[in-house]
Amino acid sequence: MDIFKTNTNSYCDSIKVSNYEQRIQSINSPLLFHSIFELLVYNFIHEYKIITGTDKQVFLSKKKMEIATNIDEKSSDVYDTFSYNKFMKKNIIQKGLQEKNCVSTILYLNDLFNVNCHIYDINQKVYVKTSLKEKDRVKIGYINKKFFLLDEQDVASFSETDFSTLDRYFTMDVTTNDIYSKHLKSIGNYKAAELSELAKSLSISLMKDGKKKVKKEIYDDINMYYLNK
Repeated sequence: MDIFKTNTNSYCDSIKVSNYEQRIQSINSPLLFHSIFELLVYNFIHEYKIITGTDKQVFLSKKKMEIATNIDEKSSDVYDTFSYNKFMKKNIIQKGLQEKNCVSTILYLNDLFNVNCHIYDINQKVYVKTSLKEKDRVKIGYINKKFFLLDEQDVASFSETDFSTLDRYFTMDVTTNDIYSKHLKSIGNYKAAELSELAKSLSISLMKDGKKKVKKEIYDDINMYYLNK
């Protein structure tokens, strides 16, 4: 696959810039990564943790190539099974992998590793859920253009923000996390009463914040139910 010319920058830099970073380091000594790909490989592929020196870059390059190749050669297992819509075409994922930090990469790795990465902006005190699926959460901190794994640090004061704010940290080659084919046909194929009856049969509430849900909300909730079934 000749589209791959991996450009992997320096890794695991020391925290030196702000007082906040120094405090994190003194308590938890987190490893810092310029690349979200490397962070997730470090977290889920244990072989990587014992590699040293320039062999790290070699390993990452090979792993990117392996993942991209499998999308074509083992499509039923690592692509078709995720039921993506038009926003997540194979070539978008493959091209994104050759870049440093693309949204398509984190969206795809969410599914490949069966997780939902939450990005916590330490300076802004906000976080983003990168997947619509209800899967195991991986908490990833972001500060001064670097990513690190959060353990049990207190992030209760952080507020959830919109997916579009990921443009602060990633190249937005995909602009939404609504990347899965929907269980239902287009909303125009249904009457509000039909959707309400279907929602009831699935034990989906027709109320939200004390008000009756509109047709679009019921439609979305039904699709979300099947997405996480």
